[in-house]
Amino acid sequence: MRLSYVTLCTSIFIICYLITQLSSFFDYWNKREKENIRAHKFLETEACLNPRVRAELADFNLCHKSEEIISQSPMFRALYDIAEDNSICGRGKCYMLYVDVTSNIHKIIITLGIMLILVCFLSGARVKQHRNEDYLNSYRLPLKVD
Repeated sequence: MRLSYVTLCTSIFIICYLITQLSSFFDYWNKREKENIRAHKFLETEACLNPRVRAELADFNLCHKSEEIISQSPMFRALYDIAEDNSICGRGKCYMLYVDVTSNIHKIIITLGIMLILVCFLSGARVKQHRNEDYLNSYRLPLKVD
């Protein structure tokens, strides 16, 4: 019976995870589809069609970015967004962890120090208890085993 509860809970968690990922995928897909439409419209403007205007804009020109947006399908870009959400350092997660750790480093050091003192105290008490047991066992007679 225990295995079935574990299987049931795991299945529910996996189904919920897949539903949320599917929802995120469609959100990203709609967003990327709108970007794709806007990029097509921008490429049809004077800024991209006229080579003289395009050359005058130089680095400020967004035609290149629009061409990059169009080069990939909105579906694949949505899949990349989902993959980035699920990666370990995707969407700045590692940077946020770094900021959290560096801003709370004093709390972490104090907590680790207290835990170290507690471990030393408990291990010292355990060593003392074993010494006492060994001392008492040295005065006991051995048991006869048949």
